[in-house]
Amino acid sequence: GQPSPSAPLEPEPSDDENQLSIVPVTLSRQMGVDLDTAEQTLFPTRGTPGLDLALSDTDRIESPDGPWLTRMTSEPTVERCADEDGRQSSYWDYAPGQWFCFGTSEGLRGYFQVIDVRDTSEGDEVTVETYLFE
Repeated sequence: GQPSPSAPLEPEPSDDENQLSIVPVTLSRQMGVDLDTAEQTLFPTRGTPGLDLALSDTDRIESPDGPWLTRMTSEPTVERCADEDGRQSSYWDYAPGQWFCFGTSEGLRGYFQVIDVRDTSEGDEVTVETYLFE
C-alpha cells in the first residue's frame, strides 16, 4: 500500500536564524570575491565589477564595490551591523579573530571574521569566514 500523506515537516529552529551562510575564503593581493553569489570565486580586483570584499595591492582589506565595510569590537548581530551601515573604510591592521560588517553591491548585509593571516612573498593571504544575513 501507499504510505499515508503526512503533514509537512516544520523547519528546525536554529540559534542563528538570521545567518544565511558560512563560507571560508582566502583573499590574496589584488583578488576579491562577490559575496552576492553562492560561489566564492576569486577574481582580479581590476576589471571585475561587483566585488564586495578584496585585498588591495597594498594588502588592505577593502570593499571595492560594496557600499560599506567597518571593523567591529565583537561578533556582530543584524542590529549591530545595521547601525554601522554607511561607514566605508579599508584596513591594513587586521588580525585573526577580528570581526567586520559589510554591505554588498546588491544590498545584502553580512559580516566576516578573520581566521588566518599569512605573510607570503606575494603579499598577505587572508582567510575569512563570511556570514550573510537574510
